[in-house]
Amino acid sequence: MKIIMKPCLQDGPLMIHEPAESSNLDSRAAEFLSNSMPESYYNINADSYGSHLRSFFPETWLWELVPIGQHHTKISRDLPHTITNWVTNTLCISQKLGVGISRPTEITVFLPFFVEVVSPPSIKRYEYLHLDVILYNYLNHSLPVRVTLGFSDGLIMPEGTEKRSQVHCISARESKTVLFTLQGLIFGKSSINVMAEIESSYPEECGPEVIINRRDMVAKEVVIEAEGHPVTITKSVILCTNDTTQINNISWPLELPTDMIENSAKAKLVINGDLLGPTIHNLEKLLVVPTGCGEQIMATLAPNLFILQYLKATGSLTPSLQQRARRNLKIGYQRILDYVHNDGSFSAFGYHDQSGSTFLTAFVVKVLQQSKEYVYIDQNVINNAVRWIINNQLENGCFATISHVFHDMGGTLTENSTAALTSYVIISLLESGIELSEKVKTNAKYCIRGHFSPDKYTLAISTYALSLIGWESEAKRCLSKLLQVATQQDNLVWWSSSGAASTNIEMTAYVLMSLVYQNSTENLIYANAAVRWLTSQRGGHGGFISTQDTVVALDAITKYALLVHSSTTDLHVTVALGQEENEIIIKSKDRLKTKEQIVKKLPNKVDVTIEGKGCVLIQSNLDYNLESVANSEAFKLAVDVDSVSSSDQCSMAVVSACVSYVGNAIHSNMAILEITLPSGYEPDRASLFRLVEENQSKVKKFEESINRVVLYFTEIDNEPICVPFTIVEHSRIGSRMDANVKLYDYYNPDIQVTMRYNVSTCIPKEVVAIPTLSDSRIMIDETKEDSSELIENIIEVNTQKSEESDLGLNPDFVDVDIDLAVPDGWEANAPVYVKPPNENIND
Repeated sequence: MKIIMKPCLQDGPLMIHEPAESSNLDSRAAEFLSNSMPESYYNINADSYGSHLRSFFPETWLWELVPIGQHHTKISRDLPHTITNWVTNTLCISQKLGVGISRPTEITVFLPFFVEVVSPPSIKRYEYLHLDVILYNYLNHSLPVRVTLGFSDGLIMPEGTEKRSQVHCISARESKTVLFTLQGLIFGKSSINVMAEIESSYPEECGPEVIINRRDMVAKEVVIEAEGHPVTITKSVILCTNDTTQINNISWPLELPTDMIENSAKAKLVINGDLLGPTIHNLEKLLVVPTGCGEQIMATLAPNLFILQYLKATGSLTPSLQQRARRNLKIGYQRILDYVHNDGSFSAFGYHDQSGSTFLTAFVVKVLQQSKEYVYIDQNVINNAVRWIINNQLENGCFATISHVFHDMGGTLTENSTAALTSYVIISLLESGIELSEKVKTNAKYCIRGHFSPDKYTLAISTYALSLIGWESEAKRCLSKLLQVATQQDNLVWWSSSGAASTNIEMTAYVLMSLVYQNSTENLIYANAAVRWLTSQRGGHGGFISTQDTVVALDAITKYALLVHSSTTDLHVTVALGQEENEIIIKSKDRLKTKEQIVKKLPNKVDVTIEGKGCVLIQSNLDYNLESVANSEAFKLAVDVDSVSSSDQCSMAVVSACVSYVGNAIHSNMAILEITLPSGYEPDRASLFRLVEENQSKVKKFEESINRVVLYFTEIDNEPICVPFTIVEHSRIGSRMDANVKLYDYYNPDIQVTMRYNVSTCIPKEVVAIPTLSDSRIMIDETKEDSSELIENIIEVNTQKSEESDLGLNPDFVDVDIDLAVPDGWEANAPVYVKPPNENIND
């Protein structure tokens, strides 16, 4: 691999260092400092003053799969704006030549004079951000520099805006830190713009008499968050003009609680012309719970499959939607392979578990087998998993409950849970099209119906399993029994138990599948009412409460939507928000498009009326923060914070959370501990890895995101577990607000306990000089100037044929178009899809 770089930075005009009374900003600089949303990308050639707006600071860069044509390929990408070294290499795969890895290559992004802004990704309202602005001078002479701060309306300078501009003399090959103090007042995204330039009116001697004008401008974004605990209230309803229920209007109050955090409320109205519209719109973020274990990966992968099947069957699959869903399938497939065992089974945490899980392995088989129509799946992976499942069918026909099944199959008793698990396995195998012997099906059938008093959940899932097996008489009898115990109200029908709300969603979804499968006129009336109830339980992102209820409900709704699909939609939707009224037109061509309307005033009232032909899905999402929320008595939680440093109490601390389960069962389901970090802190990753490696912590996995650490527990019992880890301060914050900690049951999030914690109060230090910078690898030659050349970052990949043109390394080689699952963090460039050339690219 060869990398060619050309200069992209230009020096400005010469400036004579003459003291003056004031220094006026040119129009572009003034606009930059006052602009709350500067351009994300700057002009590569800058302007006549050498100005460069830097605002593009990704965490990763260049994760792309590029087919090679004619043994030579060029790709051109803009370098990120971070002053750093990027290390890259290339991995190539060939059917004839095998695997090759290039030597690492470094790209240095550098400026002889630049500014670095150290800011956290977010702060809470009323907190003080002590912003470190570091001025770097790699030149061989001193520089008189004026640094000026600009910011948007969400921030203020408590000391007054007259201090937003300062002048300093930066010694040769040294740096200096300048401190600005800002306070967050308005929720949402705010911009921080910093400009550093040569100050011609510096009153003292600093540098040579004639200095080349230099300027660097940096734009950063900080999110101002509300204090307290976030709460989301979602309401959903289906309105139809030709419905027998005559429901073509709805009226909702958007009310706010009295204990709400001031000004923390926001709301929006979402309108879709298709039942699966919210799912399509939020394919990558359906679940609001963490998605780090094997089952959760499959739960995010499966809806993409349902959408592809639905859109293809209805003739609505566009190239962009197909590409988007297929990419998600490819990435999900790559990730789930990390959770496979040597015997072909899958488990929630892969090699961290002693054995595979019957439930998860069946789930994987169903989704991967059906996904083969859209993406490449290795058939051996599926065959090995099916073989493992069949080998674990017991003599009584039931499938063994191997490993811990996180999903508790509706919270049923152990006896019924065995029948429910067997029903789930049979449904997964039959819907995937796997050929099963009559012996396997017959034995499973008697296991399913071997219990004479099944609970509602077991009856719901076994009814659908019996329908697929082909035992029609028994399936009809079970469905009739289910209809007798249904709950009906306001043209809605659903099935409920004393367990979690997610179990009610699952039960209703399985009954809906049976109603659709046995599609008599009476059953379709019940199915319509069941879909209406399921829709009312939807979350703001198109999913439901947890993983399996989301997967099963979306699968059932997809089957129903395919059965009753109508190609004609012509609707006039009138939306009234208080005194404001708007009309939205939905035609057949744009029924898959999601339309959103922000509610500007709260509290408020929403009135929606539709006319024309078709159905529409109306959803309102109301978000606000509360000082406190109700806690469950099933968990106990305590948090302690100890400072590590005696000289600076805020620089490093240990957060220790202790948890235990005191509910009615022996132990909990899979539990999640979410620890929000105080503003300006980040976790020490080594201390998190130690939690996973130590058996006594019972932490199976951890995840990091912005200002948050998520810990996974297989289960929690009544024995207290303490999980200490280290946090490190990277930005100085004054008047820090409390941070939240939440412990909850993954499959029943209503069982939760929350609390807050805080770190010691910190006092910001005075402005200090950064130690002298020295890097012998970077040499600045100011005598060479080339202002005519444009930036051109070209990566050349030379894949000349080897003299040995055909080594015959792997006759079973498969050339697969796979999307890379990139590391966590903000990726620099969007995924790039390059169409392979017509020539044979296997070489």
